[in-house]
Amino acid sequence: MIEHEHRDPRRAEADAALRAFLTETFRKHRLSRPQIAERLSELLGEKVSTSRLDSFTASTKVSARMPAYFLRAISVALDSDEILLFLARPRLRKQIELAEQLRELRRLCDELLRMPALNAKHSHSLPAEKSKVPGNGIPADEKRNGKAACA
Repeated sequence: MIEHEHRDPRRAEADAALRAFLTETFRKHRLSRPQIAERLSELLGEKVSTSRLDSFTASTKVSARMPAYFLRAISVALDSDEILLFLARPRLRKQIELAEQLRELRRLCDELLRMPALNAKHSHSLPAEKSKVPGNGIPADEKRNGKAACA
């Protein structure tokens, strides 16, 4: 009987997806495959050839699997956490996505609060007794000058 008939189809799908992901990641990176292999060799302290990388990404070489200890080194070599995020559980990916969205919202808030026209327009619109935001007690002018968190 042929070896691939005994494989779990879900594992085969995950294997194919990882190989395709790595192939695309290596293809679009500014470093060539030989440069990536050289950098991995430096980081891992062992020889990593281009043909070894090719084996890890080839759909025909089912028995050639990338060792887990390569993952961090690949992230460092490519200066990217994409492979780690690709392998992460959906819950962790969602948490990271939300953290990135929050960081971007805070950046936008800070940028808006630094705009002089926006600050001038709103600094005179509230009476003195309403200059505090309900619930947090931070004076509105402190929020606008960037000294307090936006979110």
